[in-house]
Amino acid sequence: MLAGCSGGSGSDKGDSGSSSGTKEELHVAISANPPSLDQQSINSNIVGGIGVHVYESLFAMNKDYEPTPVLAESYTVSDEGMTYTIKIRQGVKFHNGEEMTADDVVASMNRWIEVSAKANTLIGGSVFEKVDDYTVNLKVNK
Repeated sequence: MLAGCSGGSGSDKGDSGSSSGTKEELHVAISANPPSLDQQSINSNIVGGIGVHVYESLFAMNKDYEPTPVLAESYTVSDEGMTYTIKIRQGVKFHNGEEMTADDVVASMNRWIEVSAKANTLIGGSVFEKVDDYTVNLKVNK
């Protein structure tokens, strides 16, 4: 069930309460108690359901199950199909205001391979390397 409320139509009838400015927090009730919100190490529907509102990925699948860039700007695949060169979007900021760079992508992806059985199955043994501040190579071994 989803419920919400708004500030109303602007008419002042009765005691409608008051509101000043924009709220900075959203409180949401969930029906489970996830042990963590770390999507890389926890594989559960509730963590994934929350995570899609908190984290962004390099790619998402479109309606035809084709990878579509999200935090990635573009990508190319080498002729032998073993190296993926991923250009990441510039100007993407973390919650602390720092810009996302290739160093962050490499660290995140290497951690994912390290802590996730799913990642190990999909791309275990692969290597992520920084090419420049906004480019990453993924070298697969399969």
